[in-house]
Amino acid sequence: MKNLKKLEKKKNAIHELLKKKNFDIALKEIDRVLRKNKEIYFYNLKGVVLINQKKYKLAIQALTNSVNLNSNFPDAFNMLGIAYLNIGNKQKAIEFYKKALALDNSYLQAHFNLASYYLNEKDGPKALSKAQEILSIDQKNILGIKFLANAHRLMNNMSDSIICRKKILGLEETKENFYELGMDYINAGKVNEALETLKKSLPYTYSYNALTLHTPYDFTEDDILLIKNYWDYGDDMHQKIICGFSLSKIYEKKGDFKQSYEFLELANDLKSQTNPFNSENFSSLIDTIKSSHLDFKHLSCNTEKSDVIPIFIVGLPRSGTSIIEQLISNHSNVYGGGEVDKLSRLFENILFKNHKPNIKKISEVRNKYIAIIKSLTDKKYFVDKTPINGIYSGLIRLVFPESKIIYITRDDFSTAFSIYQNNFLDHGLNYSYKQDYIVQFFKIFKEMMLYWKNMNFDSYEEIKYENLIDDYENQARKIFQFIGLDFNKNLLDLTSNEKPVFTVSTSQVRNNINREGIGKWRKYGSLIDNFREKISKI
Repeated sequence: MKNLKKLEKKKNAIHELLKKKNFDIALKEIDRVLRKNKEIYFYNLKGVVLINQKKYKLAIQALTNSVNLNSNFPDAFNMLGIAYLNIGNKQKAIEFYKKALALDNSYLQAHFNLASYYLNEKDGPKALSKAQEILSIDQKNILGIKFLANAHRLMNNMSDSIICRKKILGLEETKENFYELGMDYINAGKVNEALETLKKSLPYTYSYNALTLHTPYDFTEDDILLIKNYWDYGDDMHQKIICGFSLSKIYEKKGDFKQSYEFLELANDLKSQTNPFNSENFSSLIDTIKSSHLDFKHLSCNTEKSDVIPIFIVGLPRSGTSIIEQLISNHSNVYGGGEVDKLSRLFENILFKNHKPNIKKISEVRNKYIAIIKSLTDKKYFVDKTPINGIYSGLIRLVFPESKIIYITRDDFSTAFSIYQNNFLDHGLNYSYKQDYIVQFFKIFKEMMLYWKNMNFDSYEEIKYENLIDDYENQARKIFQFIGLDFNKNLLDLTSNEKPVFTVSTSQVRNNINREGIGKWRKYGSLIDNFREKISKI
């Protein structure tokens, strides 16, 4: 009994150290206990400390000792899941989360970790199911409602997501929660509601960015002073970056292009430090794609006929892919899936593994991707507008011979400067924060698209953005004819399309086609001469 009291006292002392993030001291105290007592709880505590220190393999050793001593300890299995996920072993992570829940299905932390995993993997149906399971245990669990809202957002169910966000605000009225509701309104095309909601979230940093991009909000001098203050003195690099891009947009709207460009350069420079672009890795990926296409193209693709036809809209970011998707998804037989961002991972995990080409691999990619489509819609045509899919065009033709590929191009510098002006959340766009990186990426991307074009694929159509703007109806007819869908003039009205849009183009595609974006860069004059010269040499 005396020993138990001593261990309890030691446990409480270690918890106090953990609260203060004194991990090194906590680890020494834990090891001191374990030398005399092989207690499962202290092995588990050791795992927690090591995970916080990002020593994941050592954490796995400690937690394995814990479950070996007692296989009925759900917390240890949950922590093993966290450790395995951090070393990239997703399969093991899921296995251990599920083991924790098999022992105690009411153990919410493991449910939370699984829901978070499914959301990060963009698996909407599984995230939705897991969120519903959390709420069946605790119907007012605010994190469960947030997971449910994010799952609905992922599955394009914006009205359901908005309902969830309002419930969240009823339980917890925070600036961040107002921001999330505001973003749902933006994605759903409800600009007025977004504007009023985002104003309630100020001075939340992300809200300033949303207001600059998607609403007519008139920034006051006090607003600008607050953003500048965080830019100058803030300690969170990510929020500083957002402030820099916001200030650039604000000054552009005010017509002060010198100030706008100054903040744009500073914000991009800061962003490029967080996730630098490696052109050699991108070139290596291109080589892998080409060699895989050569390996697989001789195989007879006797794929089962599907009742769904994928439409891939590809091109460089900011080239007009969102406008094309909004136009096509106006048709009643088309589901606009947005940037699905799944195909490249399927190619990487299946086709590129082991370098042993066989028809089973093609069928596996095909079946898994079609299963993703069917989890979202039962419509015949499905649009995936992930721009980078263009570099996989040849493989797409092998795996989905019935698919349609629309490649949209735009004036190179208009595209390049628009990319440089935006703070993308997608890590795959890490080339966009340095002008030299943009040049390198453009060169490799455009060469790859020419490589596929020279193969004269069927069901491949190139559309020029400027032609679409200047000759909208005829270009639209051409697109629908290419897909094999009937055309009527009502389809031309993009304002009638309620499909949510989740890119930086959200506000632009809600308006009807116009020439506002063409040549917008000219207002920056000589400030961008050097960048223009670099792009002109591609």
